[in-house]
Amino acid sequence: MFLTGIIGKPELEQYLSTDELVTTPMFGKVMSRNCFEIILTYFHFKDNSQRPPNCNDRLFKVRPILDHLLSRFRELYIPGQNISIDEGMLSWCGRLGFRVYNKDKPKKYGIKSYVLTDSATSYCWQLKTYCGVGATFEETILGLLGNHTNKGHVLFMDNLYNSVRLSKRLLELGTYVCGTIRKTET
Repeated sequence: MFLTGIIGKPELEQYLSTDELVTTPMFGKVMSRNCFEIILTYFHFKDNSQRPPNCNDRLFKVRPILDHLLSRFRELYIPGQNISIDEGMLSWCGRLGFRVYNKDKPKKYGIKSYVLTDSATSYCWQLKTYCGVGATFEETILGLLGNHTNKGHVLFMDNLYNSVRLSKRLLELGTYVCGTIRKTET
């Protein structure tokens, strides 16, 4: 599944095809098409019956793996002094309640996430997926930073996220801000 993100093909079936025009032999060496389809049919990260009736988490089914990956990201790397926050888009064309459309992106439809990265290495240190119901940019940024304030970081961000109020709040928390700023609050 990870390799399908690297080797782009329009249809999932083409990865295990024997047609000479679209074949990628490595996939067939790992497992047969029938075996892959059976595994994919029953592949789940979370038991649906364990979902509480009042659960509003739209990422409930993938939350365990997402939380595990993010904890490992933070555990294995400490970002340098310069960090940045921006948005990223995971291309997605299927049905999804929180899929977004952005006419300015090469891939117009996808899953939007706010990403905190190390500016020097682009290492993703923290990530928050936008699920259709948004927090304010201030809440999102403070949530991404978590307990990583008061460490003398310089946070680079564009004017979409930045405001005078947020810059003052971050300065109180020992985090400096660099980037354009909006005069008006959003």
